Amino acid sequence: MPDVSIVSCANYDAAVCRDALIAVLEPLGGLDWVTPGMKIAIKTNLVTGMKPEQAATTHPQLLCQLTALLRERGAEVVIGD
Repeated sequence: MPDVSIVSCANYDAAVCRDALIAVLEPLGGLDWVTPGMKIAIKTNLVTGMKPEQAATTHPQLLCQLTALLRERGAEVVIGD
């Protein structure tokens, strides 16, 4: 299994982000480790109050889609910085 996975995300459309997240996680084992009832914290990169288009923070659409993927597997998700 590789230590790093990188996938291009053409834009921040919900479906594009979801597909990119699935693709980037696949070589790392995907989300098979997530089980119903798990509590997962996502540590975002919120260094300053900037618009998503400035790419200085984690894009909100990526957070939404990752949260959705985790919740679909039955996890409880908390997002923080």
